[in-house]
Amino acid sequence: MSKAQVTRRKRGSILLLALFFMFTLFLLAVAFFKLLPTELQSAARSSRDVKAHYVADGGVK
Repeated sequence: MSKAQVTRRKRGSILLLALFFMFTLFLLAVAFFKLLPTELQSAARSSRDVKAHYVADGGVK
């Protein structure tokens, strides 16, 4: 094999590795954005629960 062929093969394998890395990052981003609304709803619900607790606690005293 000539040096040019070896260099071309290395570039090809690096390209495949970069594509795999980008695809993995893409999947992680999709998973993050799918979980985001659920987490926001959970945080809002928790905030309402805490407010309700303190309103009820203040009404008892």
